[in-house]
Amino acid sequence: MSDVLYFNGRFTTTDERVLRVEDRGFLFGDAVYEVFKFLRKRPILMLDHFRRLERGLSEIEIRNPWNESGFTRTAEELLERRK
Repeated sequence: MSDVLYFNGRFTTTDERVLRVEDRGFLFGDAVYEVFKFLRKRPILMLDHFRRLERGLSEIEIRNPWNESGFTRTAEELLERRK
């Protein structure tokens, strides 16, 4: 079974090759890493996660593509697609 991913604004799976050699994150390691905790298949502390993501992206001068509600919806849809 393939894992579901959200990459560059769209949902895909690990079966699809999506990273190009020219990708800046790949070339220079520009990234923010955030781990989520789930309780009964629901993400918890989403506002805290969003704030850390926002702060981390700001520190390395990457525009945050989400607002809080869009971020939460994307995480929830990832869970739904995993089923």
